Amino acid sequence: MKKNIRQILSLALTLVLAVSLFPVAAFGAAVVDSGTCGSNLNWTLDSAGTLTVSGVGQMVAPSAWTQAYRKDIKEVILKTGVTSVAANAFYDCPNLEKVSFPSSLEQIGRYAFYRCVSLKEAVIPSNVSFIGDYTFLGCTALSKLKLPVALSSISDYTFMSCVNLTELDIPAGVDSIGSAAFAECRRLRSVAFPQGLRILKISAFSNCEGLRQIRISPALNDIKMYAFSGCRNLTDVYYTGTETEWKNALIDLSNTYLLNAKMHYNWKGALPELPLPGDPDCDGKVTSADARLALRASVGLDGTIKPGTKAFLAADADLDGALTPADARLILRASVGLEKLV
Repeated sequence: MKKNIRQILSLALTLVLAVSLFPVAAFGAAVVDSGTCGSNLNWTLDSAGTLTVSGVGQMVAPSAWTQAYRKDIKEVILKTGVTSVAANAFYDCPNLEKVSFPSSLEQIGRYAFYRCVSLKEAVIPSNVSFIGDYTFLGCTALSKLKLPVALSSISDYTFMSCVNLTELDIPAGVDSIGSAAFAECRRLRSVAFPQGLRILKISAFSNCEGLRQIRISPALNDIKMYAFSGCRNLTDVYYTGTETEWKNALIDLSNTYLLNAKMHYNWKGALPELPLPGDPDCDGKVTSADARLALRASVGLDGTIKPGTKAFLAADADLDGALTPADARLILRASVGLEKLV
């Protein structure tokens, strides 16, 4: 009897040790809920906050996840076969950090990721030809964006208030950019518009305070009112056409900063490289030495940092067009990781 008990205990211990060799994740998170989201699509949400959509065809967003689980969703995985993201599908999911899009995707509906304030990147597959208006509006953590080559236009308000977006590569096939599409993207510093772009609609890039330079071609001959209003640091326009072509373009007079920028006609090639924000000594890093240099310049003790120079642009941390002790303070905070400069 005792021998049997010892054998049972030994077997139990062996099983416990064997199980301990596997990570908890190997057993998978528990399914919280599931259902259908299209005639041939199914969805599951697990206890880790991962929502997976699988099957073939277009999505119809069910009320179950858009209402009951909106705050629980942390990751979305769309499996190959899914061809669309429904309008309002992930509207205001505040904890959604990551979305995996499939190569089969063709369109993303309006408001699909509206105000997903934790979403850090959107790498949209090349076959997507339509992204609805307001789709990524208010995605304040979005810092990486890859737009699809199949895109021919950018809808109204699509990326408005994506305040951490620093780089923008607009596909060559885009010929129009909608109203307020990139308004209030305050950390955008440089934009090279594609050669075939024809129209910038109302307020397309309004209040992009960090925007320093743009490159445009003669095809862009219709720039609507307030397209660049509030872009007070837009200093240079690199124009691939002639001065005569520029003067013939239809540019609404409300675009004061654009019209007052320095023009570079017959421009060839890429845009010039901009200085690193907060790096007036131009050594490739932001340190306390940069803060000291900015402070000395702000009180007239260093005359090497002059308006219009790369050093001045780097030192003007608050983007107000002047050097003050406030700039030095911001640079010092940035040097120790307490501030993020544009």
